[in-house]
Amino acid sequence: MPRDSPSSPSIMKRIGSLASSLNLSGSPTKSPRKSTSKSTSKTSDSHAEVGLDVETREYLRAPEVPENKTLFQAFEWDLPADQKHYDRLTDAIPQLKAMGIDKIWLPPGCKAAEPHGNGYDIYDPYDLGEFAKEWHPNAGTKFGDKASLIRLTAAAKQYSVGLVWDAVINHRTGAERKEVCQAVEVSGQSEFMSRL
Repeated sequence: MPRDSPSSPSIMKRIGSLASSLNLSGSPTKSPRKSTSKSTSKTSDSHAEVGLDVETREYLRAPEVPENKTLFQAFEWDLPADQKHYDRLTDAIPQLKAMGIDKIWLPPGCKAAEPHGNGYDIYDPYDLGEFAKEWHPNAGTKFGDKASLIRLTAAAKQYSVGLVWDAVINHRTGAERKEVCQAVEVSGQSEFMSRL
């Protein structure tokens, strides 16, 4: 059966009946109007308690709303470069979950070009803090080594906290040497720009 539009007379009449049965019009109430629909089962629906028929109750029923999730950004630019951030987060997981945090946003965890880099200056996207380099004597990243990252993921899984990895795959500034590349010089005025 098609639903009436919200402004149709039958819906307005039903809403008016609901308002008067709830004493929303300011007038004294009489006993609630009896439902005209016949039902053999009892219902705990609050709309049924004020005497609305089944069709009106269906119209007024709110749609199911998905549960909201809370994402916590678990880093900021000026964190100490002590390689203990993953350990601090691992210890904080139970408290964060108790506070209602459902997911944690992690910083880019791959090896940065500098030991104190935040991961946005990618040196090696596959090194999660397990290989030492001459210029990067500690194997770990600014946030910790691969073992501490694995402990963090295990704790998050245990408490049903999701992890969101900030993967910045297009930043390629870190390298050990300069590379020669070919370039084509173009004029400052392109054909496209001349049409504007």
